[in-house]
Amino acid sequence: MENVFQSDIVKNANKELKEISDNLTVQGVSVAEDEIQSISILVPIKGNKDIISSLETLGWEKTRRSKYRTDSNINRNQYTGYEMYQGMSKYFC
Repeated sequence: MENVFQSDIVKNANKELKEISDNLTVQGVSVAEDEIQSISILVPIKGNKDIISSLETLGWEKTRRSKYRTDSNINRNQYTGYEMYQGMSKYFC
């Protein structure tokens, strides 16, 4: 498979995501034997409970939570804190 992000599965998933929120897009694709096995996204947890529920209704599964540092000025070692993200995946195998 040459460019998995141009496949019909990913294009349809992006359309589905855009109907829920303009900020969502497929961020990861798992491929085995030239077939897409799963696609994944990260959604900020804070303020997005409805989006996560909508994704679960459409067949997306919660996979993991990740914590990312939100740096405001790396050079001065100043940061504003951390932001939590919910990983979501949709499986096709």
